[in-house]
Amino acid sequence: MKLWGVAAAVLALNIPFGYWRATTRKFSWQWILAVHLPVPAVIAMRILSGLGWQLMSFPVLIGAFFLGQFSGGRLKRPKAATRCATAATRRATFGHGAPTAHTAASMASGTHGRSLKPSERQGAEGSRGEGPVAR
Repeated sequence: MKLWGVAAAVLALNIPFGYWRATTRKFSWQWILAVHLPVPAVIAMRILSGLGWQLMSFPVLIGAFFLGQFSGGRLKRPKAATRCATAATRRATFGHGAPTAHTAASMASGTHGRSLKPSERQGAEGSRGEGPVAR
């Protein structure tokens, strides 16, 4: 039971650090601090609880550490809501998820509104950020 109590404390300790980590640029000094600052506290908890360095405790505590970091990051940026909003915006803009070509040539040839293949996207209007195709 002692192992699971320490694991719960490690998880709870890492949630605010995961929240902070989600606001920083990946591999910046702030990101590195957000990941590594809780490590001495985890070591102190391990020693003060009398848990020691049993081999079985490593996967449990490492899992709790990363789950806390992950959970804190999800609190800051919920991915599912972002994905749904992006997909809804694409559907409202283009009628479907794939970019389309809106050029005079495509309108004349009857390919207006057709989904582009990856090879066609490069030459299409909007490939450099201009025009109606949003990236």
